[in-house]
Amino acid sequence: MHFLLRHLDVDSITEVWPKLSLALLFPGLKLDKRFLTQYRRLEEGAHAREEILEAFMEHHGVFIYERDVRKLSHNLSAFDAFICAYTAWLKAMNLTLKKPSSFPKSAEWIAIPEAGITKRCLPIS
Repeated sequence: MHFLLRHLDVDSITEVWPKLSLALLFPGLKLDKRFLTQYRRLEEGAHAREEILEAFMEHHGVFIYERDVRKLSHNLSAFDAFICAYTAWLKAMNLTLKKPSSFPKSAEWIAIPEAGITKRCLPIS
């Protein structure tokens, strides 16, 4: 990433750990915990990711076309990219954890969603 940053014209980059983001957003989805343990697996993963995306649409107010749900659920990298994009959006809405004051000033801080986020507490854009 440091190499790429030298060649990109960007003001800020948001770093996300999709596994952590999903783990923190998962309780608000009201799904069986087995989907969280299965979403990265080869066999059960596509079904688990589809269930998670359906729950995102219901509990987080996210709209995704049915065709795109199929694409996101069948491709783990695309699913992770969705989680990263959603977390970056949460950061833009100031719904991620702030860097602790004791954290080194020069060190980067990843975007970590606040726990318990649902569509009821998301600001309307």
